[in-house]
Amino acid sequence: MLFSAFSYLSLLLNIPRVQECKGARISRISIGVQLRSLTGAFKSCSSLKEVFLPAGIKSIGSNAFSDCVSLKTIALPEGIELIGSNVFDGCSSLEEIVLPASVKTLERQPLSNCDNLKRIFYEGTEAEWSALKAQENYAYVDYDGSIVLVESPFSNAQVYFYSETKPDEAGNYWHYVDNTPTIW
Repeated sequence: MLFSAFSYLSLLLNIPRVQECKGARISRISIGVQLRSLTGAFKSCSSLKEVFLPAGIKSIGSNAFSDCVSLKTIALPEGIELIGSNVFDGCSSLEEIVLPASVKTLERQPLSNCDNLKRIFYEGTEAEWSALKAQENYAYVDYDGSIVLVESPFSNAQVYFYSETKPDEAGNYWHYVDNTPTIW
């Protein structure tokens, strides 16, 4: 059975970690009312192609969409402040993401193993992006005692900064055309 949406989820305020939806053929998720947090709820939904989250969500917790291998794009709504660890880990088809300027905290590796990530449309400034991106780098001590620095997976994608009007200076800027991120 192919589910086109989880309409009953719109009644919940917090969607906790639930059973992985491995094997379920969920292709679209649309959550229509106030939602505060989402953690691990849609892990391994391999058929998931579209996600629509409501404005006002404050956090997306660990593994919320990890291993959703069919997900190609996602636009996170304004209001999200925290993106948890491994949120989109293993989303191997993910090509672009819209990140709102409201994001203040990135936990470890939110976009790890997103090898096809090409574009990040960031709604904030370049300075805000630099501060946010710096959180993504971390180091650990390897089994042989050496220190390993892990750099941000964002480095593989081109970052574009929102500008409502066409900028006079050269750079990576974008705007919305019919609700679609479009490069200037």
